[in-house]
Amino acid sequence: MRKIVAFAIVTSSYLIGSSVNAEESPSVTQSPGAMEGGTSKSFLSSASDSHFEKDFSASVGVKMWMNQWILPDAMIGNNGQKFIMSYTSGTKIALIPVLSVRAKNWLVSGSYFTKTEYSFEEQTIGVQSGNGTVLPLNISLKNERTEWDINTGYYLHKYLLVTAGYKGVKRIAKVTGQISDFTAGTAPDINTKSSGPTLGIAGVVPLQGRFGLYGNFAYGRLGNGDKDPADYYLGDMGLLYSFKFAKVIDAASVSLGYRFQSLYYEAGNGLEVRDGTEGFALGLTVTF
Repeated sequence: MRKIVAFAIVTSSYLIGSSVNAEESPSVTQSPGAMEGGTSKSFLSSASDSHFEKDFSASVGVKMWMNQWILPDAMIGNNGQKFIMSYTSGTKIALIPVLSVRAKNWLVSGSYFTKTEYSFEEQTIGVQSGNGTVLPLNISLKNERTEWDINTGYYLHKYLLVTAGYKGVKRIAKVTGQISDFTAGTAPDINTKSSGPTLGIAGVVPLQGRFGLYGNFAYGRLGNGDKDPADYYLGDMGLLYSFKFAKVIDAASVSLGYRFQSLYYEAGNGLEVRDGTEGFALGLTVTF
């Protein structure tokens, strides 16, 4: 199997956490009714006005991403025909801890995609033996992935943040192939690293009471050694609920949304392929 271009994630949940929680500190001038969402003005909107009176804040959080990974592989058949084979993993929960610090309108943030192991569905292809007989080859694939990123951002508005950063990812692929009635053969582990610059934008739309909508989008160019950089796209959007539960904590939020990301690159057989991961994401963030 050819060496696959490493998949990269711009783990930008810090954008959501920072742009959301940065606007959730309840105003000391709010009435109890406003805090409980009893007025027409949303809690998130009221809280954001007081937040930017503070010059400094810090946020910590974690995102649990229940995702599936669709991994392509370029193949050339016995007749020379080019085709793409896709492997789909089982659903996994990836944990992404996030830390961010804001000084006035500037933000610095980092996140770490903890090591996650993926098992992919088995694929069967036909291989031609020396005597011309076509035999079924069963291929199993297991991958491990770890990632990191660091970004700086600027608030254009209390509900709108733009960022620029850098992303790194490491992946280890374990490939096993077996022909029926023959002993399985294991290929050497395939280690790939990919990294590159990213640009992102994140925003929040306050709704009634403590609810809001969030959105996060990013684009990057991620290289892998001597291979051409791949185009990376990220989207993350959903519903947000804000609350306050302790004096030492300015605000907290829980988010539930759908996160998807795609990496487009040219495969070894000249065809463009999509390497994608997607699924529901649950997040918790607190701001001090």
